[in-house]
Amino acid sequence: MYNSQRVRVIATNKSTYSQDGIIGLYGIVVRITGTFVAVRIDGKYNEASAFGGYWFTSNELEGM
Repeated sequence: MYNSQRVRVIATNKSTYSQDGIIGLYGIVVRITGTFVAVRIDGKYNEASAFGGYWFTSNELEGM
């Protein structure tokens, strides 16, 4: 994964993300910190994040 890469969410272990219908959606990588990748999901905004991103591990994402 790299910044500005387009990705698709293929899995998550976070119940709130699942409830928000995030699996299967697309977005852009906006941050990478260690093993975690922040994605700004198209049409969604994570209120718990200062920049609206959702955090995943790389194996939860599919690069485009």
